[in-house]
Amino acid sequence: MASGVVRRLVPIVAVSVMGKDGVLRRFHAVMDTGFTGAVALPAPDVQRLELSSPQPEKVRFANGESGDCEVYLADVVWEGERRTERLHAMGVEPL
Repeated sequence: MASGVVRRLVPIVAVSVMGKDGVLRRFHAVMDTGFTGAVALPAPDVQRLELSSPQPEKVRFANGESGDCEVYLADVVWEGERRTERLHAMGVEPL
């Protein structure tokens, strides 16, 4: 079970993503039960991680609109467990 905090009725959890340099960077992400991906970070945060080999993917946003985003494979640590997940470069806050 995830643990975190609630700010202004929004659940926030900590997630760490490993950059190309092997350093884990911690983000405080909105826990969105409607998001079907694993992790989404704003493009500037993804660029700082220097991840490689993005794959383009069509996505549908909560407002019903569709768009393109880049998806990377990244090592993620969440709730103490490290695993490789799909990371979407999109949005204005970690999700």
